[in-house]
Amino acid sequence: MAFREVRIYFRVQDDAQKLSLNKELWSTFTFYIDAVMRGRFREYSGAEVKGVNIVNLYLYEEPVLMKSLNPNCRRPVWRRCRNTYEFPVIFDYSKLTGTTEEKLQLLVNTFIKFGGKSELPQMKRLVGHIRESRGKIDLKSIFDKAMDYKRRLGIKD
Repeated sequence: MAFREVRIYFRVQDDAQKLSLNKELWSTFTFYIDAVMRGRFREYSGAEVKGVNIVNLYLYEEPVLMKSLNPNCRRPVWRRCRNTYEFPVIFDYSKLTGTTEEKLQLLVNTFIKFGGKSELPQMKRLVGHIRESRGKIDLKSIFDKAMDYKRRLGIKD
């Protein structure tokens, strides 16, 4: 098994804000990371990630994290959960401003910051590839893919 997909989840109190963030950024972030990983999936495989194919970064507003039913979710450590490798972190949503491109770059930087805390060699490799990709990924094609994806799902801005 290998890491195949990296996802980011917004955990905020306000449902309208959560919906807005997901509409604008979830697929954009996913497609960006997919562009980095494409053609390199073998580099993200190995015994250390046996059974794991999805990486999740959960960005919590502090009140939402503290209400979490599972006390383990409150500790910012990478952990396996079924077929995922995930990390919960308290995130300052007030910094998520500007254009979609600026927000995407903040999310990518956030993933690099916390992905770098992982002990897995596959994650370290992925973080290195993301760092190397800055400025080399065609953002227009990423935004076009995200818009097409939303259109096919019937999601309106």
